[in-house]
Amino acid sequence: MVRRGDGGGIPMNIVGTVHSGAAPSGLAEGRLLSLDALRGFAMVLVILQHSYLSVAPRLMVGWRNFALWYVTHLAAIAFVSISGATFSYHLFAEGDWTVVYRKVVFRAIFFLIVVHFAINLASHYFLASLGPGITPNLSTFQWLVCGVPITDVIGLCLMISPVIILHLNTKIRAILVVLMLTASALIPTYWHPETYEQRMIAEAFVGSRGEPTWFWWPLFPWLAIFVCGSFVGRALSGLKTGETHVRDLVIALTKWGFLLLTCSIALILFYEALRAIYASESHADLLYALYPRRTTLLLPAYFAILVWLFAGFLYVNNVKKHFTRAQWILTVIGRTSLFVFMVQYLIVEDIPAFVGFAGSLDISSALLLFFIGSIVVWSCAYLYGRWRGWVSRGDYLKCVAFIQRGICVR
Repeated sequence: MVRRGDGGGIPMNIVGTVHSGAAPSGLAEGRLLSLDALRGFAMVLVILQHSYLSVAPRLMVGWRNFALWYVTHLAAIAFVSISGATFSYHLFAEGDWTVVYRKVVFRAIFFLIVVHFAINLASHYFLASLGPGITPNLSTFQWLVCGVPITDVIGLCLMISPVIILHLNTKIRAILVVLMLTASALIPTYWHPETYEQRMIAEAFVGSRGEPTWFWWPLFPWLAIFVCGSFVGRALSGLKTGETHVRDLVIALTKWGFLLLTCSIALILFYEALRAIYASESHADLLYALYPRRTTLLLPAYFAILVWLFAGFLYVNNVKKHFTRAQWILTVIGRTSLFVFMVQYLIVEDIPAFVGFAGSLDISSALLLFFIGSIVVWSCAYLYGRWRGWVSRGDYLKCVAFIQRGICVR
C-alpha cells in the first residue's frame, strides 16, 4: 500500500511563530526565520518523496530507492518535532499557558476535522489511480473518513502534550520518551492481536508489524518525537527571557548533534552485533523489533541532522547577521506550510495521475516532476502568503534588514 502523506506532515501556523523579545536573541514579533527555513527544507523533501511515488514500481529498487526513502523520512520527524518545539516555547514563555492552550485546542480541532478531510480528498485521486494491489479497494467515503494523515496525530499531540511538557521535569520527560519508543518497537513484535478491534487499537497507539491498515502514524512514537521538540522549545524560551544567548544555544545544539549521532551509531553497531550472534530463526522477533527505522535506532541520527541544520541557520542569521536568498525561498514555504502541504498533493500527485503518469515514470522524469512541481508549489505559496499578509512586498529585503538589526521578521 502507498502511504498517505508518508515522509511528510504539516504543523499548524503557530509552529515557528515567536513573540517579541530582546533584539540580540534573534526573536521578534512574528517568525523565527531559522525555524521557518528548517520547515521549508522539510517540505522540499515531502515534494521530492511524493514526486517519486509516480515512478514505476519495477524501478523502485537499488541504492537510489533506499537512499531517497531514508533521506525523505526526515521530513515527518522535522514537522512533528518543530511543532513540539514551538508549542512548548509558548507554554514556557507566555505568562499564562492556559491562554495558549485554549487557542491551540481550537486549532487542533481544526486539524482533526477540516484539515483531515482536505488532505484525504487531495490525496485520494492519486492513490485510487494506482489501482488494486497497490492501494486498497475503498470507497471515496472510506478514504475521506478513515484515512489518518499526520496532521491528525499533531492535533492530538497538541491537545495532550501539555500534561507531559509542563508537569514533568527534563529527566522524567526523557525517560518517558524512551519508554514510548521502546513500547512502540516491542509491542507490535511480540503481541499478536486476535480480533480486528484489538489490531486497530494496537495500530493506533504503537503501530503494527508490517503495513498498517489505517494508522501510518501511531500515537506513542510520534508523541515521543513531539515531546522531544519540547527540549529545544524550553531553550528558545530562554532567548526571550534573556536566560540564554543565541551563541550559547548554537554551541549547545552542535554538541547535542554529535551526541545524538554517536548514540545512533552505537545503537546500530549493537544491533549488528546481535544479528551476528543471534542469527537463528528463534531470535527473528527481537531482531525485527530492533531493526533500524526512523522511530527506532535511526531516530537519534535524524535528530542530529535537524539540530545541526537549526544551529547552522541560527548561527548564520543571528550570529553572523546574514540572510541568503535561498533561505528566504525556504522561509516562504515554511510560513505557508499547511497550504503548501495540501497543494503539493494536487501538483505532484493528482495532475500527473490525471494525465496517466501515476506509477509509470522513470527516475529522470520523476526528478523533472519534482523540479517543476517545486517551482509551481513555491509560486502558489508566495501568492497565498501575499494574500494572507504573511509575505510582504519586498519581503526578502525586509528580512535582511531585520536580521542585520539582530531580530527576525514575520
